[in-house]
Amino acid sequence: MNSSNHLTQAEHNAKLTSELSAEATDYVDWNITATFYEAVHYVDAYSATVDHSGTPPYASHKNREVWIQRNLPRSFMTDYRTLKNRSRDARYTTPFSTLQSQQERQNAIEIRQSELKRLKDELRKRGLTIPMTPSSPALVKAAEVIRS
Repeated sequence: MNSSNHLTQAEHNAKLTSELSAEATDYVDWNITATFYEAVHYVDAYSATVDHSGTPPYASHKNREVWIQRNLPRSFMTDYRTLKNRSRDARYTTPFSTLQSQQERQNAIEIRQSELKRLKDELRKRGLTIPMTPSSPALVKAAEVIRS
């Protein structure tokens, strides 16, 4: 996939997280997973642009992380790894049905969205064109709180 395709896929994943957030928080696991893959595609779009080849210079999650460590700030890697780990947890270990309250589920989504926002902000600073539209109702709510 080229940079443009990765951006399209990232926005597709953003739409999914938005729809999952709007529907209900019963799908926290899928929301978190889609959030991570949104981040993956933004990183891939950026790396394809920086590498000037038109495609990312790696073919695995492990090699993507090596590329991130060499080319982006440590804080970026921290947020990226947290998203990756929570995504893996959501898929394989954490039973999100045990989050009893709507608030607990919403909090889990908001935390992941704030990590994604920091990643997107860093990539924007480096010249990647990413729409400013928040990818979920959780971010809209967070933005409203910050503004008030």
